[in-house]
Order: sequence, then structure tokens, then C-alpha cells
Amino acid sequence: MPVLDRLALVDGEAVLDAGCGSGRVTRHVVARDPNGVVIAVDADADMVRAATDTLADTHAVVRQVDLLELDLPALSIGVDAVDAIFSTATFHWIKDHDTLFARLFATLKPGGRIEAQCGGGHNIARVHGVARTVAQQTQYKEALADAEQVTNFYTPEQTEKRLDVAGFVDGRCWLEEIPVRPDDPIGYLRTIILGQHVERLGDELGMAYVQEVAEGLGFPGVVTLDYVRLNISARRAQRS
Repeated sequence: MPVLDRLALVDGEAVLDAGCGSGRVTRHVVARDPNGVVIAVDADADMVRAATDTLADTHAVVRQVDLLELDLPALSIGVDAVDAIFSTATFHWIKDHDTLFARLFATLKPGGRIEAQCGGGHNIARVHGVARTVAQQTQYKEALADAEQVTNFYTPEQTEKRLDVAGFVDGRCWLEEIPVRPDDPIGYLRTIILGQHVERLGDELGMAYVQEVAEGLGFPGVVTLDYVRLNISARRAQRS
């Protein structure tokens, strides 16, 4: 919600939710822009289906789109550019941030702005460190030998440079530590962070792996996940 507050939507604007997930947060975008156009996109088919259900009673338009291939005119929804772009917890899943910001820039109207937040800096470094150590055990090693962990956690300096190259002005990025202490650490690790590991290992061995990672993080005591958010704020210049 603080990211949406920064966006400061004006009712009647066209806004893109870049990586809408289940559409739960998109509903707040719709509430702040009841007379505008809200476009919610996500690359994952399951998320798009969930968002379609979540937003069924709203005026939001939901589409399955890879942000690296984002082309609003090609969607044939009557909108070729937007006034604002909003995004949370998405950009760190995307490897090519140069192309990402170029696509987002092209989607904005002159004077349009972007407010986003994703993982950055040393995000969940401790969690990944424990996960890698546990993965070296014999029973897990072969299945997890080439398991990919999300590492697209960039610094403010790296991101500001990319924004500048893409054409944005007034780019400002900063890190924010937001530790998370889930009520159900096992369930959280299983679904949010280590899902692909469980998929590779199978349910029984996968849950054993998650249990060991959780114990390495302090379970059954309080487990603190070291989340670090990268905040992104920029705009496209007005026409000269």
C-alpha cells in the first residue's frame, strides 16, 4: 500500500499493474481509479486465472503478458499507453532488467510515472545461504544440483543507471529492510521461497528439506526472513 500511495493516482487515469499476481492488490488500484482504465498483466497462467476471478466484478482488464514482451497496442484493448505503472514483488523474477525498463518506458505516456517495489540488494541472503547448505546433503544434492534461486536482486545504483539508459528521468531508488516473521514458517518456505525445490524432490523428501531449512533459520523458535525491498520511482519526461 505505501507503493500505491506513492503513485498518487488521479481518478480517470490509465494505469498498468505490472505483475498483478492473484489480483488482490489490483483491487486497491481499481478502488483508487474507479473512472479510469486499469490493466492487470502477469506472465503466469494460473495467476491470470486467479486475477480474472478476483477482479471479475471490476472494470479491470486482465491479460497474460510477459513483461519482456509488453506491447499494449498488440493487446487490442483500446489503450496504447498508460499514465502510470504500479508493480510490487515482480521485477526480481525477471532476469533482463535492461529490456524490462525499456518496455515499461515505451508503455508510458509522456509525463507518465512508475512506482514499484521488488526484492533488492541482499534480499533473503541468509535464507538462501541456509538453503544452499542443506541442499549439499546427500539425499538432496542430486535433485537440487542445478536448482535456480532468484538472484535478480539489484542495488539502487544499478537500477537508477538502467532507468536512465531506458529514458526515464528523476529516477530514484532505495533499499528498505522489511523482515518477515511468518506465523507458519514451514508453510511459508514451502510455498513462497522453496516451492521449486519441493517440486524437484517430491512431496515427502521436499518437506524434509523445507523442515531442515526452517530449523537452520531457528525453527521451532521465531523464524525471521531477511527481506530487503528495492523501491523504484521514476517518470517519463513531458514532450519538449
